[in-house]
Amino acid sequence: MDSIFKFMSTESCLSRIIELKREAPTQHRWEQIVRAEFVGQSIISDWGNQRTYFVTDVVFDSNPVTKTFEWRDGEISVADYFLRHYQKKITMPTQPLFLIKIAEDMHYLPTEFCLLDGVPDSVRKGPGMRDALAKTRIMPGDKMRKIQDMVKNLFQQKAIKDWDLIIEPQPVAMETNVLAAPEIIQGNKLIRVDESVLRRLPI
Repeated sequence: MDSIFKFMSTESCLSRIIELKREAPTQHRWEQIVRAEFVGQSIISDWGNQRTYFVTDVVFDSNPVTKTFEWRDGEISVADYFLRHYQKKITMPTQPLFLIKIAEDMHYLPTEFCLLDGVPDSVRKGPGMRDALAKTRIMPGDKMRKIQDMVKNLFQQKAIKDWDLIIEPQPVAMETNVLAAPEIIQGNKLIRVDESVLRRLPI
């Protein structure tokens, strides 16, 4: 078990797709650029538990209003499903869809309700990125306490107890050696690579 921080963009994939359309000279070129950017990449759902999915394809010849599938006792559109099930209303009916493969099943997600996974280049290259990284950097002792608190809270849940799972609350202790900081020779100059040097390097 581990405690991690994950950067999650608040920009929807649809916003990025619209931005790419403004830059593309033709419809065909736009579709090529969008597929190149999203196919095979991970996105985050902006509903429910905000799960991560991998994009199998981007569908341009259908949209959330026209794309339907079997649900319960009848057929329902992607737009109506998200409205009824998650109370999320489509604002751009003609938007492309993400094709997501889960096991052997294919699912169609509105790009409007998907978030970019990670940090956009515009933010990554900005002055605030290093500050954001510093906020997520925690000391080993604090990290271990967070993990132990997580284990304690997790195993208070009835479902976990019913599964009869056991995790030792105390971490395994072991002896190890701390290696000295490396040194780099650049020309006639000796550079000692410590934490302060690493922080000054470009991200």
